[in-house]
Amino acid sequence: MTAPALHSTVTLSTADGTTVRARVELVQDAVLTLRVSAAHTEPVVEPGAAVTLRWSAGPRGRWTADARVGEAAGHRLTVTRSAEPVLEQVRRFVRGGGGEKVWVRPADSPEAVPGHVQDLGEQGLRARFDGRQAQPGQQVVLLVELDDDSVEVAATVLDSRVDEQVEVVFGFQPDEPAAQAIRRHVLRRQMQERARTAGH
Repeated sequence: MTAPALHSTVTLSTADGTTVRARVELVQDAVLTLRVSAAHTEPVVEPGAAVTLRWSAGPRGRWTADARVGEAAGHRLTVTRSAEPVLEQVRRFVRGGGGEKVWVRPADSPEAVPGHVQDLGEQGLRARFDGRQAQPGQQVVLLVELDDDSVEVAATVLDSRVDEQVEVVFGFQPDEPAAQAIRRHVLRRQMQERARTAGH
């Protein structure tokens, strides 16, 4: 699918780093009508602004396309794609993480359980916890501690198995700032590992 589905969520990123999530209300060829959250009391982008649109491509990654804002009235935006969407391949797990602290809590509960990351990627992570069961399909919130940053994302439990500890695999679709923080962290860890290996 080279256009976002009706009622799906897209992100718009501007040149100055502003990222906004919006819901698709209408798709007409290259023109999208979007609605941003009512939490934004000021216009999020100005008419004529160049933006980058991103939306999910499922397990393959995500689509990205350059676009320009046409109308911006209230919480509704009209944007026109100025190029064909390009598929960004996103690996669900990257062997660059491991050891980071993570806290998980059910979406409807304030109680968070600590654990440690085994593998970390831009669309998911695998972590170990002490004595806590999780059911595939369960909706949770993750807080992951990175080097000098932390990210909080809504996630879905994909798999859970028990040996000495509980190992849980989570999938998620972070917004662009969180995705960038994860990418930076994983790349930094990969570089550190290569430098350590080269030194031996």
